[in-house]
Amino acid sequence: MNKILHFTLTFLLIFIATGCTKEPTYTEQLNIRPLPKSKQDIQQECSYIRQEIARMQSLYQRASTQQCNPRLGLCLGPMFMAKSNKNIASLESRASQVQCDAAFSTVKIINNQGTNSIEECISACKDNTNRSSSECFDVCNK
Repeated sequence: MNKILHFTLTFLLIFIATGCTKEPTYTEQLNIRPLPKSKQDIQQECSYIRQEIARMQSLYQRASTQQCNPRLGLCLGPMFMAKSNKNIASLESRASQVQCDAAFSTVKIINNQGTNSIEECISACKDNTNRSSSECFDVCNK
């Protein structure tokens, strides 16, 4: 029993001591990354974001299968699941900032260089939104 108590107290002291130092959170680390300027930089950033989202989803899946340890009173699975969800939300926000959301959706990408670009725009608008034809026409002619 003394070993468990000693381990618990040591763990708590280490946890308290390291908890006092301010490490940037995952979200803060994403926010301090500079915004990409060139198309190549945007593609690299979007690729990084997709990889990180996949990694977070993998962590979430592993955490969801973790069993609680009743002897130690530890159940870390839900904590890791919540952190993974928060990190995924931060990554999706970053993807929106970088303007690479098209890589994460099923929305049609329109090639504006064709002669029927307005028709393609209206068609994609109607397929991907609840807008009427006239609303889509107004949006596509801006």
